[in-house]
Amino acid sequence: MSFVGLLLMWSVMQHPEVTAAARARQPAGYTHAWGSSFGTAFNDEGRGIAVTNDGSVIHTSTSLNYTDESQNFPMAHVRKIVDGAVCWSLTYFVGAVGVDWVATRALALADPSTEQSQAPGREAIAYGAGLYRGQVSFGAMAPAPTQDSTFVARIRETGACPHGSAETSWVVAFTPTNTHDGNRNSALAIAAARQARHCADDLHSAPRTDVHGTIVVGGLVGANVFAEYHPFLWDPVRARRNLHDILDALAVNRQGWVIDGVNDLNHDGTLMTGLARRGDERRAFLVRLPPWCWADCTGDDVVDFNDLLCFLQRFERAQDPRANPIDFFYCDVAPDDEIDFNDFLAFLNLYNKGCGQ
Repeated sequence: MSFVGLLLMWSVMQHPEVTAAARARQPAGYTHAWGSSFGTAFNDEGRGIAVTNDGSVIHTSTSLNYTDESQNFPMAHVRKIVDGAVCWSLTYFVGAVGVDWVATRALALADPSTEQSQAPGREAIAYGAGLYRGQVSFGAMAPAPTQDSTFVARIRETGACPHGSAETSWVVAFTPTNTHDGNRNSALAIAAARQARHCADDLHSAPRTDVHGTIVVGGLVGANVFAEYHPFLWDPVRARRNLHDILDALAVNRQGWVIDGVNDLNHDGTLMTGLARRGDERRAFLVRLPPWCWADCTGDDVVDFNDLLCFLQRFERAQDPRANPIDFFYCDVAPDDEIDFNDFLAFLNLYNKGCGQ
């Protein structure tokens, strides 16, 4: 028997109740359950997908209307699908055809409303990330950059399914910071620290999950005159950093490999993959970083009283999310799209744990 077969057998032996439950929910003969297609545009491409614990699907895609790029009217979509039917849909339109641009690249969930271990009534929260340029109708205030820039949109559910509704509550955007970056800046991956569902001890136990609202974004910047791309990670504490600089600071020997971009992240943003190159060689890479320390508000790798003061300052600025969206990003620790005492208590919990916990 192959290693994969042995691994699968071991998994079934360890969790027979999960396997039985999965089989009970499968259609007879493991046939296709349902499928959906969207859009009437010339080119409509799915970009990201996530499944909640109650079986709902949240999906993002990008549409182009024409084959001629000068006439392209790009649109980005985020939809929630329940049993094959669309519950709600959001569409981001550009302002000027052939000038402005938008494309979603990734999707992540921080979704307390569908976690069985959470109290009912919490609104679903999704994060869409990608690139845009110029005027885009996000439904929340965002700058209108002249260069391709990364955006992260936070989407909350405002009406229950089957005929639900949703809105973009706010957008964080960041642009290339120097000429070496070139004219390209795109998020390719996003992590919202929503851990995959663990196997319960029995079918009646609630799954153990980790829901946290702080975000890690990965992607690439480029291309400059040398057609080079560079990988980046962004978080609301240390902003955007080159992944090479992070690895060099950790004394990692890259053995001459140059990373082009971060294509995907695991749930907490510590494990990532993408494309690396060395001369004419091209290889997939896998990097694991130390755990992020969200209580380290000052970003100095130490949790102390200065971090508490830092959080209180950002907490005050976060009361105006349109003027200070990144502070809101960081301080909504609950997360519930509000800055209140619950966020302060949640931060104190992280603060008391310190780093490395």
